[in-house]
Amino acid sequence: MQLKSPLAVAGPAALVAGVSVAVASQLPLSVLRKKFRMQVADPAVAGLKPAVGYWGVLTFTITAHVMTVRRSLLAGLFSLVFTVVGSRMSAAAVTGGVGAGKTTVCQLLEQNYDYAVVDMNEVTRSLLSKEHLFGLSQWWISSVVGKDIVDPESGEIITDVLMERLSADPELQMKFSNISAWCTIATVIKDILVHRLCEWRQNVVVDVPPQMIHDSKLLRAVCSPIIVVEAPLQSRFHRLLTRDPSSTEEEIELRIKVNDELVSGTPLSGFKVENGGAQSLLADKIHELVTQPTGAVGATICGRLDH
Repeated sequence: MQLKSPLAVAGPAALVAGVSVAVASQLPLSVLRKKFRMQVADPAVAGLKPAVGYWGVLTFTITAHVMTVRRSLLAGLFSLVFTVVGSRMSAAAVTGGVGAGKTTVCQLLEQNYDYAVVDMNEVTRSLLSKEHLFGLSQWWISSVVGKDIVDPESGEIITDVLMERLSADPELQMKFSNISAWCTIATVIKDILVHRLCEWRQNVVVDVPPQMIHDSKLLRAVCSPIIVVEAPLQSRFHRLLTRDPSSTEEEIELRIKVNDELVSGTPLSGFKVENGGAQSLLADKIHELVTQPTGAVGATICGRLDH
């Protein structure tokens, strides 16, 4: 009896699935995120092109597995949709210490290069609204804190009652913080998919506070590349003092110190932009960041953050 080779028995599809699973199991996703980068021909978006990282590799592996196990038209369509969604679930991010100029950088990207901006501070401020995340965040918060915090007439959460409950119970305050973080991140991912998948926009950037990107590995997985904005300490101090005159100098110094610790303690991969104060100079650096090919950007501005 003639023996068939393992390749003939398994088939090409099984071989593809086996190789995909082997790659996904042997290499950490953090390595894959750096290695699988999509180069684009258009120089207008080359510098900030989202990487084909966690989600692109993960969805490709699952797709290969589904196509091998279920060789059908339905499985093929599911795999195609799954791969497209995964490849679009990423966006550039801008972060940095308080008063460094994150919002200014996002505004320059929006005004001059047609970037859609997802502002995490705006998302957090709308957290208590009944429209936030299709009402799921309000339902989750009220189910934990108490249904009576919702005004029966307007359907909105009564802020004073919520703050009173949270201040009286530290454990409840911790639960609320966790719920707020998850709802905010889920909303950001939803907004990224709306811009990148539904509107099919290439240029999307997320304005991320350093604490959020420090605490959330999921957010760091979605956001790539990450741009860190830095500014001289004196410039940041004057900006914060102008922005919030009611704060004392000691309070502002403490805010800057806490934010700097979060930024320095976060494993980031991306670019660093120095904001010296003059907006025209900052605009030139952003233009250089966006128009230069990936890999040349760090040398032309302040250096890559890949360590």
